[in-house]
Amino acid sequence: MPGSDTPPPIYPTECSLLEILLAHAAAALLAPLLVRVLGRNAFLVLALVPLASLGWVVARWGTVQTLNIEWVPGLSMDIDMRFDALSGILALLVLGIGTLILIYCSRYFENDERRLGLFAAEMVAFAGAMFGLVTSDNMLVLYTFWELTTVLSFLLVGHYAERASSRRAATQALLVTTAGGLAMLVGIIILGQISGTYNLSELVADAPTGWLAGVAIVLVLVGALSKSAIVPLHFWLPGAMAAPTPVSGYLHAAAMVKAGVYLVARLAPGFADSAPWRVTIIVLGLATMLLGGWRAMRAFDLKLVLAFGTVSQLGFMMVFVGLGTRDAALAGMTLMVAHALFKATLFMVVGVIDHNTGTRDIRKLAHLGRRTPILAVIATMAAASMAGLPPFLGFVGKEAALDSLLHTDVLPGITGPLVITVVVIGSIITFAYSVRFVRGAFGDKGIPEPSYHVENMHRPGALFLFSPAVLAIASLGTGFAAPQLEKLFTPYTQEFPPSGEADYHLALWHGVSTALVLTLVIFTLGTILYLALRWMARVRFERSALGNADRMYDATLRGMDSISMRLTGITQRGSLPLTISIILATLVALPLVIMIFGTHTRPDFRPWDTPYQMVIGALMMAAAVAAAVLRNRLAAVLLVGLTGYGCGVIFALHGAPDLALTQFLVETLTLVIFVLVLRKLPAEVDESNAIGFKVPRALLAVSIGTLTTVIGAYAMNARNSRPVQELLPDAAYHIGQGKNVVNVILVDIRAWDTLGEISVLLVAATGVASLVFRNRRFGSAPRVSDAPASRSDSSFSDTAWLLGGDLIDPRHRSLILEVTTRVLFPTIMALSIYFFFAGHNAPGGGFAGGLTAGLALVLRYLAGGRYELGETVPIDAGKILGLGLFFAAGTAVTSLLLGAPALSSAVFEMSLPIFGDIKLVTALFFDLGVYLIVVGLVLDVLRSFGARLDAQIEVNQR
Repeated sequence: MPGSDTPPPIYPTECSLLEILLAHAAAALLAPLLVRVLGRNAFLVLALVPLASLGWVVARWGTVQTLNIEWVPGLSMDIDMRFDALSGILALLVLGIGTLILIYCSRYFENDERRLGLFAAEMVAFAGAMFGLVTSDNMLVLYTFWELTTVLSFLLVGHYAERASSRRAATQALLVTTAGGLAMLVGIIILGQISGTYNLSELVADAPTGWLAGVAIVLVLVGALSKSAIVPLHFWLPGAMAAPTPVSGYLHAAAMVKAGVYLVARLAPGFADSAPWRVTIIVLGLATMLLGGWRAMRAFDLKLVLAFGTVSQLGFMMVFVGLGTRDAALAGMTLMVAHALFKATLFMVVGVIDHNTGTRDIRKLAHLGRRTPILAVIATMAAASMAGLPPFLGFVGKEAALDSLLHTDVLPGITGPLVITVVVIGSIITFAYSVRFVRGAFGDKGIPEPSYHVENMHRPGALFLFSPAVLAIASLGTGFAAPQLEKLFTPYTQEFPPSGEADYHLALWHGVSTALVLTLVIFTLGTILYLALRWMARVRFERSALGNADRMYDATLRGMDSISMRLTGITQRGSLPLTISIILATLVALPLVIMIFGTHTRPDFRPWDTPYQMVIGALMMAAAVAAAVLRNRLAAVLLVGLTGYGCGVIFALHGAPDLALTQFLVETLTLVIFVLVLRKLPAEVDESNAIGFKVPRALLAVSIGTLTTVIGAYAMNARNSRPVQELLPDAAYHIGQGKNVVNVILVDIRAWDTLGEISVLLVAATGVASLVFRNRRFGSAPRVSDAPASRSDSSFSDTAWLLGGDLIDPRHRSLILEVTTRVLFPTIMALSIYFFFAGHNAPGGGFAGGLTAGLALVLRYLAGGRYELGETVPIDAGKILGLGLFFAAGTAVTSLLLGAPALSSAVFEMSLPIFGDIKLVTALFFDLGVYLIVVGLVLDVLRSFGARLDAQIEVNQR
């Protein structure tokens, strides 16, 4: 794209951008403590963080700062950040107004405000998230900050959680903006894939074209328009006025609602000429301007007047930042800054009125201007800028907007005059509701005496008025300093191609021009419209002339609930077999149809490589058929286990000892768990209560097995490049520093997968414990000292092979098993430790070692009962699980702190006496976490299905 003849210098920065984000994160973490110590004055301390960050922005204005941190390059998830002119403008608003809002909070809230510490933390975190959003170059990182602002907005809008209106408003804002964000994410991924880059700077410089790019742009615009409350997704913003006024003054005037405007402005230099761009933005933007202005004329709550006015103004500025010309971009930037200044001021003014009078209803306010003249002057200055009166910045921005429309060449035919007409009408309405706001809040209403609320108000303090006063003065000062302000916008506006005429320049006076004439028309007709307001107030609408988007939202939710209930009623009738059958039938039908009719390759089947495979396969199939036919539950479980052992033998025949070992260990442990559970079930299956027919279920089972085989065959035959398994041994040795490919994959190459899997194991263990111990966790297994007195006082054997053995019912006790266990347990544990340490270069690893240790615990429990289990491991399984997750996750964090990619391995070589040369790989600590989680899981299962059920059985037998 065409740019400036002298582009700003680019300076790579290693930490400054990241330090600002970390500073806000640290301040958010400390905020509750500061509020607890300092009360509401903690906001003054917290304001220093965005203020210092603002100093960094000002010091580096005019330069381009970049930051690149490689994180997950394969997924394009590098942390790429870029500070340039556009992000600088937004950062100036986010940090500057954020500082003033925090100062304002120090007098808006009282010290006894509920959840004030959390509110302070959320406000500071939101400022940091917005800074991250406007400085993100990587679109995926931008999306992360985008959704973070959505979540924080939900928490801030719902601050008064005890109020139903706050909960509804917060949920509504979350659903609308999140839905838009998901659409935007799809668009981002499409753009990233077709352009080959996820960096905004590179994408805009070489924008992709074609119908797919057009679809992606529309999806991105859905996210941007929903965030900035553009029709038809505008209704969440007025509802969000249930939030505390500082939230409205910050999120809904200067920060969050500007995120969509920012994204459109960022993409406009590259995509303004794409087919769906202008028609989408201009049509929806103008509709928003008119609808928001019309609703502002009818509202009586001062915050709602400003909320609908914000909707209108957002549509107004969206048109110009998206128009795609240099002059329109200049007007859009000016309008955006002007709006942030006057709207944040007016929201804070309303907060002062509400705080000191107890009402925001203009019908209950009279003579307020006489009681608080300073507040009235501040509000009048801000409203004058909103109405577009000189010499305020709002006037400069509106003049620039009108002039850019009058001289644009991108709106063909009648479109240009039509757009100008709608903008003028919207500006007339804006002027009218600006006058209405001032007169409604501070006028005398024709009443000789102050109203009740004004009469009993207390005057605001100087610090309470400080922030709105600063912004009101800024609205005036920037109007006079418009030529200097333009220099801040020029690096961004020069990204657009020049027009045939001379560029427009910001100034208070351009002489008599068409734009000035239109401005005078706006002032005149706006005054007439306000004077006609009494007549309009007498008009009563039973229904809104333009519909009610809030009711449409409710109807949409009810419709979705109804559809989901009907669909659930069809597919889930309370029968687990039926539900599973529907899922599995869908799984069989769709992939098979696609593979048969949608692929050109055909699988090449080879029944077996050796006769051993044929024999083992026949045994597995016979066991599977027998398991489906037998009525005895234990026999069926044993036969299912036989199929698992057969699978392990096949692994061994194919030269995969690690997989075979793990399969044998898992199958053995699974059998034990099945046996523990079967104790609570009848030995035989009652065929009279069987649901459905066996033949269809058998056919479905065969279909699933066939599908799995066919998919594997198709996948192997579809390969057109070198198999990755040929590269893994070399990669495992040189990257993961190990010869055991399977273990290196688990703890290094694909350690993220393993971390997710062990997290699932931990959740599963917690779920099992929650189901079995409904009231509270059982803790560790009971020890011998915990046995009832009637049992502990019984005579013990002179020689106790196992401490818990004497507490077992003699009918169920096996001395041979106790002796065998006493001898084998240390050996199995030693084998477990060997597997753990040797697994990086030989068969084994943390998973296999943990399973082996788990089997040793199973043997100890079977031989000595639940008291022996408690004596063997007198530690709560939850603590072992937590310690394992700590080691696994701690390895990832440590890698990042050392400057390496998360979960990457480091090698330490040392020479120790006796041991000799030792090479230590840090993946060992990750493997230790896996080991502990597997042991903790087994212990939790034994404690749940074993020890706890044993106790219940004994109670039932008494």
